Amino acid sequence: MMHSQLKEVFEAAKKCSALNIPFVLFSYPGEKEYTFFADPIPDSEKEYLYVPMLDAPDSEGFFINMFDNGNQIHPAVIEPAISAQEVLATDFDKMPGATIHPSDESTSPEIYDAEIVTVTSLLNSRREKCVISRCVNMTDDENPVNVAFRYFQKNPSCFRFIYFTRDTGLWFGATPELLADIDTFKGELHTVSLAGTREKGTNGDWDEKNKLEHDAVTDYIVEILRGHALEVQIESDTCVSFGTIEHLCNRISAFGEINTESIISNLAPTPAVCGYPTENAHKYIEMLEHHSRHCYGGWIGMKQGSHSRFFVNLRSAFVEKLPDGRYRYNIYGGGGITKKSKPLTEWNEAQAKMEPLLSEIKASKHTLGKR
Repeated sequence: MMHSQLKEVFEAAKKCSALNIPFVLFSYPGEKEYTFFADPIPDSEKEYLYVPMLDAPDSEGFFINMFDNGNQIHPAVIEPAISAQEVLATDFDKMPGATIHPSDESTSPEIYDAEIVTVTSLLNSRREKCVISRCVNMTDDENPVNVAFRYFQKNPSCFRFIYFTRDTGLWFGATPELLADIDTFKGELHTVSLAGTREKGTNGDWDEKNKLEHDAVTDYIVEILRGHALEVQIESDTCVSFGTIEHLCNRISAFGEINTESIISNLAPTPAVCGYPTENAHKYIEMLEHHSRHCYGGWIGMKQGSHSRFFVNLRSAFVEKLPDGRYRYNIYGGGGITKKSKPLTEWNEAQAKMEPLLSEIKASKHTLGKR
């Protein structure tokens, strides 16, 4: 792995994003040091399949899997080919741009309300839920790497990341949600059940709606892990903060023989970003949401030999440079919809999740963020 000085890695990220060179810059929760590497070798010149890399004992790379892939793993992979120093010292030709693009529209309150009303009518029991997201479209003049740096500084307890590949485009974010920390050599897996949202510092017990939503996620994860013949341990409820909100959380550990590809394909997408039952929730999302999630709600992370740490792509932005030199941002936020959900409450919950990132970007006058 290649660790570099802070200024150097962010300057290298700027250069790569300007020239469409695949790269990643990230920092693990609670760590101050950032890791950067770039991968300018075209995929057509690589001689391996990506999925087997997840279980190959000596493979190394940063993996990016989209939400739209569902349970089919076909991630983009950035390999640690060159360092930040090498990027800054080398002249590169500009590479082809991204094959996907951000939306030029925000989710309107009218559309969002209609989606929530429809979903609540489709859910058959109080334990069922569907995660409906909305998208905010913004434009700004500032380089997104600068915006990402400020955002990262304010969220040190999250997994912070910025990456570009041609298949995914440019993304950055700070996610509080671990999908899986896996060590196949030790036979250990650690994950979290993270669901339910309320204002940070709220006293008293969690309400029934949030508790049911959280318990569904916990039950789903435990069922998957036990289905792989793993011994599962669940820690007591705790709270995880992000900005002005907090989430209900259980830390979950599992032990035994671990097949990374099989477990990740079963765990993702979790009910925390999709819903429960997963198959029905995924169908409702495809039917109702007016935007593509792309990488939002998918998973990302680093594999080094037997050790992998994957996170859910949340609290993130999809960015593209426009012909006039400005940048278009798509910021995503959502919440778990149950039979008890109210449109305005859910709108405000999604807003609270997006607000730390929105506050770092200068909104255009056309932004739809409030109602």
